[in-house]
Amino acid sequence: MSDVLDLKVFVPSRDFEESKAFYSEPGFRCNWETERLAELQIEDFRSLLQDFFNEQLMSNLMLQFMVSDADKWWQRICDSKGVDTYDRAKATEPEIQPWGQRVLYLWDSSGVLWHIADPIEQDVLHQVEANHLMGSDETPPDKL
Repeated sequence: MSDVLDLKVFVPSRDFEESKAFYSEPGFRCNWETERLAELQIEDFRSLLQDFFNEQLMSNLMLQFMVSDADKWWQRICDSKGVDTYDRAKATEPEIQPWGQRVLYLWDSSGVLWHIADPIEQDVLHQVEANHLMGSDETPPDKL
């Protein structure tokens, strides 16, 4: 039995109220909050949003969020208003990365970068690598 019961990251925010609103868009719920801290949850996973601003921390903080289907999350983000509503928020479509994951990048309303990723099959990764060596970046659509 493990002695570790939980692990949560403290996510900084430039504007605490704005960040809470941003995270609610794709489905994070607030379990509880104090004046300067809120526990956010998506499915079984939680983080602590804090009313704390540090430009250097925010511009360097990256969090990975593993999902079963990055395309579904891309659609979820596109359907929400968060990326369009907040100046610093942006997102990129999922793309295969050399380390064997399809990743979409989501910058929150404070500039914190989330890697929302799903694993891909090894044969797909090998095909992508082979195509890249041959000068083609195409991935067989039936493999994604």
